[in-house]
Amino acid sequence: ADGKLEESVAPTTRSLRLNEAYGPPGDPEIAWGWGSLGYINFQLGRLDIAIEQFEYAVALARDLFAGDHYDLAHHLNNLGGAYHRVGRLRESEPILIENLEMNLRMFESEPHGSLSRAYQNLASLYLDLGRETEALELLERGYTVSVQALGPEHPRTARHLSVLALARQRTGDSPGALADARRAAEIMWAALPEGHRDHERAYFTMGRLLVMRGEYESALPYLERWLRYVEKTNREGHYRRAHASMRLGEAHSGLGETDRAAELFRIAIAGFTRSFGPDHYRTRECHELLQALRTEAP
Repeated sequence: ADGKLEESVAPTTRSLRLNEAYGPPGDPEIAWGWGSLGYINFQLGRLDIAIEQFEYAVALARDLFAGDHYDLAHHLNNLGGAYHRVGRLRESEPILIENLEMNLRMFESEPHGSLSRAYQNLASLYLDLGRETEALELLERGYTVSVQALGPEHPRTARHLSVLALARQRTGDSPGALADARRAAEIMWAALPEGHRDHERAYFTMGRLLVMRGEYESALPYLERWLRYVEKTNREGHYRRAHASMRLGEAHSGLGETDRAAELFRIAIAGFTRSFGPDHYRTRECHELLQALRTEAP
């Protein structure tokens, strides 16, 4: 929770081994332990290991729970989100749909944060698949659930609202998008300490939205701050550093600062290639941005 991921590996592994050795047969804590290790490793950029751990957690949970269960939905959410992040988009969709449908059966009459998270993750996938209208509808439903379950000022509700803002921009509601992004940022900045990932990520969301609106100069300080944060908290070559470099590069490109933009795009390409491979959708997107920069350069 404090972001000390490397330090958390040993105690999490120790806890898992103790549960495996001494826990009762069919102890759901074992699946939870594997899922926790998967989450830690994914955040650290150890993606292949993390996905294997998520897959194992899902397999254990399916054996344990014959029907709908919060634990199984949690593990499906993590696995589907991981597939999405590494570019296995078509594999991600049925997992995230299953997760959403399970959450709907469990929580439709009793709003819960797990349901709002399920809406958000499937919607985020649809945004990357170009299915913006479907994504917007899911995000609007999920935001309502989050407000009911957690309250309008909760950081998780604000996180949901920030994704909703980007979807609004993609579907043509620019004023609504800016209002949502500003509101989400205000909540995160007020509720979370400086240096918390979501406190800092609010700067990314504002910067990303301003780039989408063509307000490149205004976007720069937000994206520069986000890049400094991810450079401080993630090793060189981590996919998060690559993503921050790409989005900052877009702002410099919009301002006609082609040398700086090209430098950032090359850094991003190297990071995405290292993390995800040359055929990942983000790697291809960044190559296209760099090519467009070369084409437009005088």
